[in-house]
Amino acid sequence: MTTHADRIASISASITQFHRTSTPFRIHHGSTNSTRQFPSTSANTISTAHLTNILSINASSKTITVEPNVPMDVLLSTALSHNLLPLVIMEFPGITVGGGFSGTSGESSSFRHGFFDATVVRIEMILGNGTVCQASRTENPELFGAAKSAFGTMGVVTLLEVQCRDALPYVEVEYMATSGVGDAVGLFRELARDEGVDYLDGIVFGREHVVVCKGKLVEGPSEDKEEAEDKPKIQIQRFTRPHDPWFYIHAQRSAPPPPSPPSPPCSSNSPTTPRVVRKDLVPITDYLFRYDRGAFWTGRYAYSYFLTPFNRVTRYLLDYFMHTRVMYHALHASGHASQYVIQDVAVPYASATHFVDWLDSKENFGAYPIWLCPLLVEGEGEGGVMASGRPRGQTQTPSQPPPVPSSFRSESGEEKAAIEEEDARKYLLNFGLWAPSPHRGASFIAQNRRLEKKVRDLGGKKWLYACAYYTEEEFWGIYDKKRYDGLRERFHAGYLPDLYQKVRVDLDPGKKVVGWGEWLGGLAWGFGPGTSPSGKAHSSCTSGGIWAMDLAAEMMSVPTTLKRRRLLRGEITYSAAKERETNVLHMLGYWDQRNQFFEDIRRNSHLVEATVAHHLSLKSARHCRVADSEEWLSGTFNVCIPVYVDEGKRCPSFLVRLPLPYRVGEKFNPGNADEKVRCEAGTYAWLQQDCPDVPVPRLYGFGLSTGQKFTSLDRLPFLARSTERLLRYLLRFFGYPAPSAYVPHESRLGECLGVGYLLIEYIDKSRGKMLSESWEAGRHNAQLRGNLFRSLSRIILAATRVPQPKIGSFILDDQGVLKLRNRPLTLEIQSLENEQISVDMPRDMTYSTVDSYISDMLALHESRLNHQPNAVNDVQDCLFQMVALTVMRTVRQSFLRAELRGGPFYMSFTDIHQSNIFVDDAWNITCLIDLEWACSRPAEMIHPPFWLTNQSVDEIDPAEYEKLHTEFLSILAEEERKRFSPRSFHLHCIMQDGWIKGTFWYALALDSPTGLFRIFYDHIQPRFAKDHVNDAAFFRIVMDYWAVDAHSFVQRKVQDKELYDKLLLDAFT
Repeated sequence: MTTHADRIASISASITQFHRTSTPFRIHHGSTNSTRQFPSTSANTISTAHLTNILSINASSKTITVEPNVPMDVLLSTALSHNLLPLVIMEFPGITVGGGFSGTSGESSSFRHGFFDATVVRIEMILGNGTVCQASRTENPELFGAAKSAFGTMGVVTLLEVQCRDALPYVEVEYMATSGVGDAVGLFRELARDEGVDYLDGIVFGREHVVVCKGKLVEGPSEDKEEAEDKPKIQIQRFTRPHDPWFYIHAQRSAPPPPSPPSPPCSSNSPTTPRVVRKDLVPITDYLFRYDRGAFWTGRYAYSYFLTPFNRVTRYLLDYFMHTRVMYHALHASGHASQYVIQDVAVPYASATHFVDWLDSKENFGAYPIWLCPLLVEGEGEGGVMASGRPRGQTQTPSQPPPVPSSFRSESGEEKAAIEEEDARKYLLNFGLWAPSPHRGASFIAQNRRLEKKVRDLGGKKWLYACAYYTEEEFWGIYDKKRYDGLRERFHAGYLPDLYQKVRVDLDPGKKVVGWGEWLGGLAWGFGPGTSPSGKAHSSCTSGGIWAMDLAAEMMSVPTTLKRRRLLRGEITYSAAKERETNVLHMLGYWDQRNQFFEDIRRNSHLVEATVAHHLSLKSARHCRVADSEEWLSGTFNVCIPVYVDEGKRCPSFLVRLPLPYRVGEKFNPGNADEKVRCEAGTYAWLQQDCPDVPVPRLYGFGLSTGQKFTSLDRLPFLARSTERLLRYLLRFFGYPAPSAYVPHESRLGECLGVGYLLIEYIDKSRGKMLSESWEAGRHNAQLRGNLFRSLSRIILAATRVPQPKIGSFILDDQGVLKLRNRPLTLEIQSLENEQISVDMPRDMTYSTVDSYISDMLALHESRLNHQPNAVNDVQDCLFQMVALTVMRTVRQSFLRAELRGGPFYMSFTDIHQSNIFVDDAWNITCLIDLEWACSRPAEMIHPPFWLTNQSVDEIDPAEYEKLHTEFLSILAEEERKRFSPRSFHLHCIMQDGWIKGTFWYALALDSPTGLFRIFYDHIQPRFAKDHVNDAAFFRIVMDYWAVDAHSFVQRKVQDKELYDKLLLDAFT
């Protein structure tokens, strides 16, 4: 629960201590896409693994500010949610932003924008002496340039601001088959001058077969009806799902080799016309991570290594192991990288054909495919010494410049020469070389050194994410050591390992080769949960090269070390479980409990059918049929069982909705499931009575675990119905409260399900679709959003039409009378009780003042901190949570209006979200479902939904949210003026005042057990004393007011976490 400033202050303090003693340190990133191994110990390691946060999004400058360990998939999804797209996104989702900047990364948009580091406009960096400073092209420009591609040898980068552009949802990809690298280079040259091209790369499948892939950002499928019939038809193609093709296979099949030319045969230097064989429309995320599955094509080698067929079926079955995050882990676990050539290198265009001819030799490389990627390098590394390893002016041109394909030739000879000269200055062509080597020992080292020398002779460069086989003299003959050392001294980094020390490989050819037994033993040892910073390789570099044959390590180590465990929504690994803030140990029991509960329901399906027949007053249960379990709708807290009434109906008529006892705390607090049913039935009855215009499913009846049943008045048999109507008439006539429309209605047969339930109307597609199905695509549409806001405003105003006398939940008592006498039941209460966390709020507790309710709400959070075994991560986290809760009690009066402390109180739908709202095509609300958490609350706790910006509660961008908040309140105010004559309190005014005062954030924090602390430090604490968050004295003083002997509490919570971690590890072993 710390801020960025807190995290940086902690790292800075550690680096300052290292600097005082001149102790070299390495940086632990928590993950790596490097193929190099590093020795280090926890004593000389700076951990930045926790720097994983998106810090801000600036829509006007189109930039995103992040911490360095934000991976590409998180950066991309965040950007797309704001309609932005980073200029360069690395092809592997696990590569981090910091790795792309401090390492080297060129991708398919780099022909246009340069390396990834060229898209970073500002950094924050901790120098070798612990000083924190900012750097950009205008502020500390030498530091900014020196940090690029320096692999952490200048200091620790802790923040990066990344430039973006406007996003479009698809990439139109064209596959063009060429007859060789010469033609491909000519095509690269031509396409790079086309401003309509956004992405460009190629794959060499052989000396006479190169596929060039051109990408263009588009809105969607083209509707050009005049397109010629012989043009390839465009279709949507995806690459990220298990059943999708691997991209390189798809490209190879889409653009087969050009047909052989008629005699006389053309020479290898003769141009051929590239053929646009196929076009695809690829969703932007699928395109950018198209090489993730199979890590380009290297995953295929594992199949042959383990004598496994390589086909669509086996690729589907082994898909989990074929993603680069898993494959990198296997690479480092096995120590097997020293048996493969893993290099990304780049040479000038003019040398490309010669270089491919050289690579074709088995002695030099002799493997295909090879990745091609044109890179803009003009102006690359301005101010830096490590960015370019190309000695300009030393380029050899053993062959003539590659010809431009004839279909693109239009320039004169002089124009062509000028273009080629400009291209030689601006571009390099990247070659991704990843394949097993037939060599071992000294021969293997010699092979890599030949490759490095060839690239150097051609005026090219290599990326240093892989091992460097240069001698130290050779290495510093490429890079400017004098300037590099001078900058390191200037920035107090001279005591840190230098670049050569980080990338060099042991050139001792006598080094022992890993054998089978040691290899497998290394896997079991290296892939364990105890792997610490000292047990991993940590250099987040980048770009395409990774070796996948070692996914064998992953395949073989998973079952022999840590197993995956089943949760309700899929499986979970130990590494994912230990990062969760919730009690995963408790959650591991859900799956078995679910299966048992579902089996009990299946076994008693005849009782379900009899229950439905009873509430509908059917003569026989034979008219009812419970749907197969595959049709059951299982949610977080309930399972809904469709029931067909009358034979031949294709669509269910009713749903039997049962609370899940293992999710609502029934075991810890017996009666919770019945409480939930009573409250939901009470909400239905209240809406039917006081708000009939709020669209909800019809409730036909409900029952409790005790066997009590209640049926809707209009579904009773004629005589009983007439009697009940007369009774209600007489009670109202004589001024007595009448029961609700739900009547106690016992079954003559006495059948009992043994669990509480509701029988409700089935909402079919004719009534609309869940908002969540179209939310992402439509939330930026002002008209749709306006319709949704207007519908939602009308529902909120209907619910607040009549004030309630107190804070609580409606229930139906044993006589079917509607009463506001239950505790205000929210999902947070039963979620805490489900995790066996005490909630000091009895079921019959209601509140007549806001203060008493807020006090007990804060007590819920304090109980969570006190009783959840993994509530804190460490001492610092515990202090932050204690202080936040202590101050939340102190400042609450600043957010609450004195005149509203005694009311009014209004009914509020506390769990309204996109999947609980059904809408028509125009986003008018047609139905609300899941009403169990509705309750009467203070007016100041009713606000627009937090999810309007599509962000989680603790990641809301205030500036972005304020725009939608203003839009919502404008519509709410308009509707409120239409519906009500002047009120003593206008709801839209209360909401607006709450936004200005910060009550919105205070109320949101109260409803968010795990989000409270970040909301507090981001939105509440800065309103009082912004600088206190960086003041250690503030925390030392306030923590003592948490409780008597607060230090013992901290010690106990840290011990709780240590025990939890041990038990969690045991659960996955």
